[in-house]
Amino acid sequence: MNSGEALYLLTKISSEKPDYVYKRLYRHFYNPDFYVRAYDLLHAKEDQVAGRGGNGAVPPRIEDINGIIERMRDESYQPQPVNRAGGANKNSKPEFLVTSSYADRLIVEICRLLLTAIYEPLFEDSSHGFRPNRSCHTALQEAKLHFKDAPWLIQGEIRGYCTDFSRHKLISLLQDKIDDAKFIRLIWKLLRAGYLEDWKHGRTYSGTPLGGALSSVLANIYWHPFDQWISSNPSPGPGRIHCIRYGDTFVTAVWGSKESCTALAAEMKAFISRELKLPGGVTQVAHASDGVCFLGHILRLKNGWNSQTGFKNAYSTDRGTIELYMPQDTVRRFVSKHKLVKNIDDKSWRMLHAPALLHRPDAQIVAWYNVRLLGLYHFYQMAVNVSTYLQQLSYVMEYSCLATLAHKYQSSTSRVKEKLKEGRSWGVPVQSRNGERRVLYFHRGGFPRTHSPYLAADPDLDPGWSDAAR
Repeated sequence: MNSGEALYLLTKISSEKPDYVYKRLYRHFYNPDFYVRAYDLLHAKEDQVAGRGGNGAVPPRIEDINGIIERMRDESYQPQPVNRAGGANKNSKPEFLVTSSYADRLIVEICRLLLTAIYEPLFEDSSHGFRPNRSCHTALQEAKLHFKDAPWLIQGEIRGYCTDFSRHKLISLLQDKIDDAKFIRLIWKLLRAGYLEDWKHGRTYSGTPLGGALSSVLANIYWHPFDQWISSNPSPGPGRIHCIRYGDTFVTAVWGSKESCTALAAEMKAFISRELKLPGGVTQVAHASDGVCFLGHILRLKNGWNSQTGFKNAYSTDRGTIELYMPQDTVRRFVSKHKLVKNIDDKSWRMLHAPALLHRPDAQIVAWYNVRLLGLYHFYQMAVNVSTYLQQLSYVMEYSCLATLAHKYQSSTSRVKEKLKEGRSWGVPVQSRNGERRVLYFHRGGFPRTHSPYLAADPDLDPGWSDAAR
């Protein structure tokens, strides 16, 4: 049986028999086709793999695969510690790289394939984080569609989403579905592999310090009981609830009184502490008209304001609808982060050049600004006020880009813009591979709001480890 047939069978059984317990899962590590599939998936992310070890582009030889299989068969395989990069990040959380051993990458990828095939049909629809065909935009879209007329919102942050949860609790959850001692021992090996920092081996005693995709799958398995519990509607008193979770953050709409909403928030915090052995974090209980922050957006009740008449429409069909808004300080924080203006506190900003880009070709300079401008737009394109805020940011980035080109050629922004003018826009000349002259324009397409930004081919729906296309 090839790997595709095996994964399909696992998914079919899990879909048709949710209570089925798998007893012979480890045997799939004896199948060479799984290693070929794992390599293909890793090779598809060549830029990521090459950036985290550099040896991902060399395909494994059949002798190497057979050697790994023999080590898996006699259980002598031992994963290497992961490399920890750059100490800690801004949030004082350690950053891990993918394991340096390519054999470890193959084993981790096969584990991910098997666990995804088993658990993906079981996960709740309310869970959107790090799952194939789901993204932050699908979570936001679900909130727009299902939170209508909800008077109260609960926003929560889950501390220690991947790093602090109990490994014994995780193994217990895995054993509910997988009765295979060899597979469980393999997961223990991966969890206990530890990390390397400054050539010193360190140990971790909680969470999944693996890096890569398997950590997210195991975290979703760990938080699946929470998703099941909240989906069973434990709300006290009358009313209903609808919860959406993306990774370590969740938002819940409550159709009921403020008292029932506050009681539900306390129950959620108690459940996380009692059942998942973590400090629960319900950070905000707010009325829908005040809104809460979820995935960088403000979820807030639409006020029914009619921009054409200038009055509120008491009979509008949109009344009670939850809308998405960009936070007011988004543009300011973006400008400050990239140092696009001289003084962020001035009433009129003076745009600055980017010193790090002066040595680059003109096309790379324009592309650098376009990529960051469009990246922010694609993230916020469902927001009501995206067009207004991005037009402001586009003006700042355009003249910062012109200032960079002017500084590079010791000219002025007006002269550079006039020289590069192409019709009503401006751009820099580039040459295609076949020698054809083209123009790379600074973004000129506007920033229209979209209601459903994700399509079947949207790369945002595939977090990089989906096997749906195979």
